[in-house]
Amino acid sequence: MKEVIEEQDFNELKRQNNGLLLTDQQVSILEKNRIPYLQCSNLRSLVFLIETVLNSDPGIDETGELEALSSLLAEDAYYQETNY
Repeated sequence: MKEVIEEQDFNELKRQNNGLLLTDQQVSILEKNRIPYLQCSNLRSLVFLIETVLNSDPGIDETGELEALSSLLAEDAYYQETNY
């Protein structure tokens, strides 16, 4: 039961100091890849920054998690900006 609670906390969206909503897991991936996410004011700028890093150093994302995160954040940005 404790593991389930810890996993939920790890995947819960939390507002960062710059206002972005990210999970601890997403922050962990960004920090591991030295992406300065706190410099970004919105998800679009964060996706642009991630894509810039991926394009400048193709070998940085051996596991594919950074590219997957970029896709997820781009989708989140789309839905946040879309009027239903």
